[in-house]
Amino acid sequence: MKRLIATALVALVVLPATPVEAAPDPVAVLKKRVTPGRGVSFVDTTSIVDTATEKFVVREGRLQFGRAGQVAASDIGVEFFGRVPERNPELLTPGRAIMIGTTTYTKGLGFEVPAGKTWFVEKRNGTPSGSATIFGQLVNPGEPATLKALLGRAERSGRVYTGSIDMSDLHAVSPWFRLSAGRSVFLAGANIRFTLTLDARLLPKRLVTDFNGGYLFYSHDWDKVTLHTVTTYSAWGKKVSVKAPPASTVSKDLVKG
Repeated sequence: MKRLIATALVALVVLPATPVEAAPDPVAVLKKRVTPGRGVSFVDTTSIVDTATEKFVVREGRLQFGRAGQVAASDIGVEFFGRVPERNPELLTPGRAIMIGTTTYTKGLGFEVPAGKTWFVEKRNGTPSGSATIFGQLVNPGEPATLKALLGRAERSGRVYTGSIDMSDLHAVSPWFRLSAGRSVFLAGANIRFTLTLDARLLPKRLVTDFNGGYLFYSHDWDKVTLHTVTTYSAWGKKVSVKAPPASTVSKDLVKG
């Protein structure tokens, strides 16, 4: 009996310990989904907040990823609501924008094309959603480098991350922000506050961002309001193929006002 007990004790000592599995890394999980030809669908709603909250812009679309999780193409529809700024209100009209690489095809959104045409094409200076781009979600957690930057600046509670990121820091890591913000110089202290919720797979599910309008718009009392954007994501990693409109519907010229 003593010999059996001794043998059991020796076995317990020499058995290798079972390694503890590391917690999944959300950035590593994301990288597996944002491969070329895959994408994500989203809806974002931006409101203007001062003494009240008023819905301003809703965008709905899908992103197609290329190398390193960067957006290779997008197809985004836009609706405007409520008040519009006094400056250039004609630009804030509903529409749709298709971006492929550096080329953007825009229908509506302030662009008027000749009769018989539907889309205006810009080969170099286009944006993901025309005049609505700067009012949409400026933060793209589908970029692995951007997600890493957000998580590194946040407090975590379960799958919810809350923090803030300086616009200059975001500009340095995010091609989407560089394209959407339209500038590279920001006021000192300009930052975006965010709350990012991950789903059970640790993929971005909901992103809420807030920033003072004066950080990007230096006139017309924008510094007196907050731009509040809520974005929801779905279908991470699904196949996405964004196509250009038929060439017969595209114009390189606008109607002169």
